[in-house]
Amino acid sequence: SSGVAGGGIYHVGDRLVIEDSLVAENSSDYGGGLLFYDLSQGVIEDPLVIIGSHFLNNTAQHSGGGIRAADSPITVIDSSISGNSAIHGGGGGFSLFLCRLQISGSTVSNNSALGEVDDANLGPGGGGINIYGGLDAKNSTISGNYSVTDGGGIRGEQTAVWLTSTTITANTAASAGGGMSLVSQDWLAEDDQGWLTGTLIAGNSAATGPEVHFGPYVTVTSHGDNLFGHTGNAGLVGLSQAADDIVPTATLV
Repeated sequence: SSGVAGGGIYHVGDRLVIEDSLVAENSSDYGGGLLFYDLSQGVIEDPLVIIGSHFLNNTAQHSGGGIRAADSPITVIDSSISGNSAIHGGGGGFSLFLCRLQISGSTVSNNSALGEVDDANLGPGGGGINIYGGLDAKNSTISGNYSVTDGGGIRGEQTAVWLTSTTITANTAASAGGGMSLVSQDWLAEDDQGWLTGTLIAGNSAATGPEVHFGPYVTVTSHGDNLFGHTGNAGLVGLSQAADDIVPTATLV
């Protein structure tokens, strides 16, 4: 189906649970598969929950090829967000503003962010995920995503990131942060912006920081047991490794 917003599902207001569902081949200006706005101002617990569902091959002319949401915690469990595209904006898979995304046992793959212009309060980029808020990923895979700007797999703006036992691989960004790009401003930066542990970030590509590119004021740290795919700091701009991280003596391809 097609529409101006939320080509597959348009939902504003109350709690929405999507379970064991397929949302595929939809198109809209914003939120090709789903557009969701939580108007409860924190009154509703877990306002958007996606379980065992698949968002496949949806297209947004602007942002959020798969899912676009604002002002909401979002929980995604055992699901896939794959093959979605944002043509003139960011967030091929997800475009999330003022959101906390908790994702577990899920795959974000082969999504594309093809726009180079700021859109919907977010800068362009984020082939898989473009987010302003917070990202907590566990036992998930972010792979094969593409951004025409930065953040092939993940682009975070003023975003705290916690990655546990997660794989970020085979993502591409034309400019910076093939696997992940995080940007922050000094007057909004938090002391604790998250950490990575037990996570694989390898086989990604970008002109600068092919695995990870963290801008000034980003303070995400390594808690160890991570595997990175480029030698030394060549692939890791702005992230210091922990003593028990594994960094190869030759680039993993």
